[in-house]
Amino acid sequence: DYIVTRNGSKEYQKCKYLRTMLDTKTDFKRRKILATTSMSNFKHVWESKHLPLRIKMRIFNACVAPVMLAGSELWTLSETLKKKINAFQRKLLRRILDIKWPKKISNVKIKEIIEYEEWSETVLKSQIRWYGHALRLPEDNDLLQEAPLYMQYVPRDLRHYCYTFFYDSIYNIKQSRKTLIM
Repeated sequence: DYIVTRNGSKEYQKCKYLRTMLDTKTDFKRRKILATTSMSNFKHVWESKHLPLRIKMRIFNACVAPVMLAGSELWTLSETLKKKINAFQRKLLRRILDIKWPKKISNVKIKEIIEYEEWSETVLKSQIRWYGHALRLPEDNDLLQEAPLYMQYVPRDLRHYCYTFFYDSIYNIKQSRKTLIM
């Protein structure tokens, strides 16, 4: 059991719920490792000269992207995290294109060669979709009833505090409902 309080410990960051770490930063690092492992499982596919790029991308989108993005709808998506997500995606795409150091290729060129949606946009869409599901929850749902108990700042580090995406979304849902009713 983990108790999250304003000045409590950061033990909750080690907690896993529904195959996802509760801390965005920890979960992102873990997902990168899992996605890299998934990529290496398909090494023979990426190195194949007989498979067209279209097929490689279908395999990538079916077997690597879901591993990376599972549970991402609850991540706190900052600009820094968006950049890290997209940079990691481009790193994996460079591996598919067999572009290794010291060869260089710009991000724009990768976008031209492979038409893809950036993972940060995919995460944002899944967050909006999650928000829509939560907005349609009945008023007497436990999640919305108990949300005020948890509407407190969660410590991120010693300098500043911020809401997690989850609690911020619950607050927005309640505000949206008040606006819709008025």
